[in-house]
Amino acid sequence: MNLLIYAILSLAVSITFLAIIGSRRFFFWKDLIFYIGLFIIGYFLFKFEIIPDTIVFDLYLLVIACMIYFHTRSALLAIVVSAINYCLELTIWYFTFGMYHFMFENGASVIYPYLNVSVGITILFYIISIVVYIIAGLVCAHFEKKYNLIAIFESSHKNYYFFTSVIVIGVIVSQFLQVYVYLKYDFQYFVLFGFIAYVMLLIGSTIIVVLVLRAYMQEKYLEEKLVYVDNLEEEQRNVGFFKHDYRNILLSLGIYIENEDFEGLREYYYKELQISSTEAFKSLTQYNDLQNIAILPLKGVIIEKIKFAKEKGIGFRINVPEMVYGMKMSQINQIRCMSVLLDNAIEASPENATIQLELMKEAGEMKISVANRVANGESVSVQKVMQENYSTKGTGRGKGLSSLMKMVNQALGSYSFKQDNGVFTAVLLIPISAK
Repeated sequence: MNLLIYAILSLAVSITFLAIIGSRRFFFWKDLIFYIGLFIIGYFLFKFEIIPDTIVFDLYLLVIACMIYFHTRSALLAIVVSAINYCLELTIWYFTFGMYHFMFENGASVIYPYLNVSVGITILFYIISIVVYIIAGLVCAHFEKKYNLIAIFESSHKNYYFFTSVIVIGVIVSQFLQVYVYLKYDFQYFVLFGFIAYVMLLIGSTIIVVLVLRAYMQEKYLEEKLVYVDNLEEEQRNVGFFKHDYRNILLSLGIYIENEDFEGLREYYYKELQISSTEAFKSLTQYNDLQNIAILPLKGVIIEKIKFAKEKGIGFRINVPEMVYGMKMSQINQIRCMSVLLDNAIEASPENATIQLELMKEAGEMKISVANRVANGESVSVQKVMQENYSTKGTGRGKGLSSLMKMVNQALGSYSFKQDNGVFTAVLLIPISAK
């Protein structure tokens, strides 16, 4: 009976962990029926000695991996999450039940899972287990939300066979060595080895997640550079078109002047020339201002947002009076901060509005200012803006201002938000780095 209670509690805390980090991503509540059904089948297979106890956890690990893969189609994500879950389970067990026998019991003749402890001790150990699982789940959920890790694993075109193989081999080798130590050495060595082995495997799985995230960030960085190059080439083509049109315009003006048709010249200027030339000069001025931004990925994302705003009928006015070489913030975070500011400004602006973007040096800091008129002149609470997921266009559509504030704080910068006469302004001050 103790073994059944132990198994039920183990399943409960494990599913809680999966639900915290992957709810509606790779864990759905309808899956609970599947897990419980397999648990009942597995318990009776074990109870009647149809399957040995040595492979119960292996099957448990395999089932979790298969379910995650079924929902995400990412083999590495399935292996990493199930391995972390598995290693966390065993690490907690070694730290509680195993360590208890190591210090207070003669555990050499005791068979796993060593449940010959008092009810009070068992309850205490499971309280510890639940607390650790919840903390671990919340930490994982925090980083998943911050970096969107599940989406990175799902969207990655790489299969990461090497990383997947490393985790699988690590689990298998740890189990074989665990059995070897149990048969050859004292129980104390078995507990100590098991604890160290699964802690190292847990750390290894975490390192692999970090490496995948780093590879993804580098890939996005290169993509931003390519976007910048494409936009630069397009701007150069636009300048070429402008020069060509400019020559044709001069020829047209010359014809009117030679024929002394000043009335026709006036009509030509006001009806045709003024509109097209104004648009061309605006485009050229915008391009020239962006030339002062020497950070290529940052320039690329600004150009991309300008194009997106134009599609929505929103204009841009850019002021970059001096060269912008570098800030004491990673380029990835610079791009993320700029994207958050411009996305929010575009989202909140009414059609035909103009967004004002400025990058200016002030006392050893780079001032990044984005101002936009709020749709319908609505009043925006600065306190609400600082709340996570807040948006001027409804609940759940915030563009990460809370994440932006964290990134600015990490760079030892500052930020401010204000609204005046229907214009919302966000200002970042980031320390400037050397060229």
